[in-house]
Amino acid sequence: MKKTAKYEKIYQDLKDKILTGAYSDGKLPPVSELTGLYGASLLTVNNAVKLLVEDGIVSRSGGRSGTRINQPGLRRMNLSKSNSNTWDGNADIFRRRKVTLRYLTDSSAHFLPKQMPSIIREFESRYPWIRIEQDFTDDTDFLKNSGHDIIQASHSAMLPLISRRRLLDLTLFFEKFGSNNNFFREKCTIPLMLSLPILCYADDTIDSLPSSWQDLLNLNQQLKKENKCSAIQLGFFSLLHFFIGDIRENLFDKKKEKDFILLIEILRDYYKWQMPWNNFAPSEISSAVMSNKISILAAYSNSTLISKSNNLKTAPLPYCNSYLAETVRIGINADCRHIPEAWLWVNFLRSEAVQKKLIETSYGIPYHEKVFNSDFKDKFPSLYQTVLPLLDKINEPRISDAAREMIYHVVYPLLEKCFANDFSAQSCIKSLREAINEMLILDSLDNNF
Repeated sequence: MKKTAKYEKIYQDLKDKILTGAYSDGKLPPVSELTGLYGASLLTVNNAVKLLVEDGIVSRSGGRSGTRINQPGLRRMNLSKSNSNTWDGNADIFRRRKVTLRYLTDSSAHFLPKQMPSIIREFESRYPWIRIEQDFTDDTDFLKNSGHDIIQASHSAMLPLISRRRLLDLTLFFEKFGSNNNFFREKCTIPLMLSLPILCYADDTIDSLPSSWQDLLNLNQQLKKENKCSAIQLGFFSLLHFFIGDIRENLFDKKKEKDFILLIEILRDYYKWQMPWNNFAPSEISSAVMSNKISILAAYSNSTLISKSNNLKTAPLPYCNSYLAETVRIGINADCRHIPEAWLWVNFLRSEAVQKKLIETSYGIPYHEKVFNSDFKDKFPSLYQTVLPLLDKINEPRISDAAREMIYHVVYPLLEKCFANDFSAQSCIKSLREAINEMLILDSLDNNF
């Protein structure tokens, strides 16, 4: 059996490190440093580097730039480029390096659930040494205890992990490899998709779109007289945000009192509207929309509604200073042992190919700028024109899902009592403020905001 020369061993070790992302800055260490690292002569190290040059993996120049890596690890794995990721001739690495990534998805934030098995298979075919194991959970505390490498959930559900520094700070990755995180700046998580609140309407049933929330209330009164229907799919917190702005900052702002009252009047109007789908149940509202039973709907944009209801068009919600976006986000566990592979998987989900699948299944809006400005624009032109001017006004909630759920147990009973005229709108606002504030304080203590 032929003995492997030392320079060949160094060559193979350097090659393995390059292809698995060890030198992500795009350069090999100086030869003088490599000689000390491997305990080898300058000639031996030079022979090893020469083989890398012959492979086309690195390039040498006569200047100070040193030995440049042509395809440095993760930079080579830019999944938006179709001519990359071939990994031809590196089967030896695949056989020796086996990585399993555990991927956890919050059941309330499924991202392409029907397509995910095929997406995983495609990823594993590109990167044969990586295996993806996907798990789902209904446990609201799963973030606190999860040992998974990659975690996907709504943004507010991720807040406890972010605050406890359980997610990897991705700043260095963004700096080195670029970020398509154009809509939201969060150093620990990356958006996969977003939903924006908008008006959906049948233009043959209304004369003009409302330009304010009071106009919407007046329009509802007119629709009732004509035996036409209106519905709202937005939760209390989304509406509260539109009316008063950031809830934590403006909850007790006396200047927002009139807006608060108008919010309650609009909710009362829908609550009193005797239609089977006006119970704030999203599935029933969606069915009514697709059956063309609703003339105007305020809802988070789901292009399923737009594509399946032939006469439905879209418009921005009236009189909003900012729009509270709902996003599905993904993060890497700070304790993950295979960060380069986890970054690969995260970026695969952000890639153009997967974002196109998102569009094809009509689920939300792709956050990826390249896809958003091409495929989404072509497939849903009216929705694109609606959403485009809203992008600069996007906010995300800073209230965790757990706190929001606790508050809902208090909010809706209070609203129902107000709707039943058991007490006034002012009394309702006072009670709502006290209940919400108490939960926000607990949320702040729990998550160290």
